[in-house]
Amino acid sequence: MLNPLSLNRIGVNEVIRLRDLLEQPAQHVCLLAPYRDRLEENEPLSRQVNAHLVAMNLTLHDSGFALVIVNGDKVNVQILSVARHNIMFWHEAVQRIAKPLGCAQVDRVLVTRTYDGWLVFGEER
Repeated sequence: MLNPLSLNRIGVNEVIRLRDLLEQPAQHVCLLAPYRDRLEENEPLSRQVNAHLVAMNLTLHDSGFALVIVNGDKVNVQILSVARHNIMFWHEAVQRIAKPLGCAQVDRVLVTRTYDGWLVFGEER
């Protein structure tokens, strides 16, 4: 999982690989945004992840994000709060280095803080 305090230490325009923040091994990471508490069916991991999300009855509201961490057949979900971390699903300031994160190999996931303070997770371009 991810120590949420490590997100608070990311400086403006600093780009960090998510794997460097994780406290356990992971192969893939998915980002769920408010009101999007299931993966799209075209995502390769959707069957495995969505089954887990349904079993745990996950519901994300207007200020909830979730990181889904997949390692083999193990799925973990970590809820992140917008209020606590100032998270935004996408921001134009990161489009040069990353694209919006659905699911990606953990080595391709970047985390950055934009000039106006938003924390953004993205997949490396």
